[in-house]
Amino acid sequence: MDKDVVLAPTKEVLSLRAYTVLSLMNRLRRASCQLYQEMSMTQVIEKLECEIETGRLAVRSDRMLHADLGTARLLWMNLLFFHYTPRYLFVITHGTLNQFVFRL
Repeated sequence: MDKDVVLAPTKEVLSLRAYTVLSLMNRLRRASCQLYQEMSMTQVIEKLECEIETGRLAVRSDRMLHADLGTARLLWMNLLFFHYTPRYLFVITHGTLNQFVFRL
């Protein structure tokens, strides 16, 4: 056997990796849901909802966020600056919306 040849992982190894990732994601989802439902977090969310409902916090109507490339770039740079990885965003969106927004 040639020393440069790398063997492909077996089905068992791949299955264990997939199970490990799934288990980790389930633990992260449960932890994010618990964090989102804590009393201190719900108080902040209630205050934020109150500000939005009264109109004191809103997105400017003259901005088209979906079409404004500068705003989109700024948003992505802020997300990257705070080190929000796609997996973290997946867990957060599941924790806040209690549904799967996208799959990793």
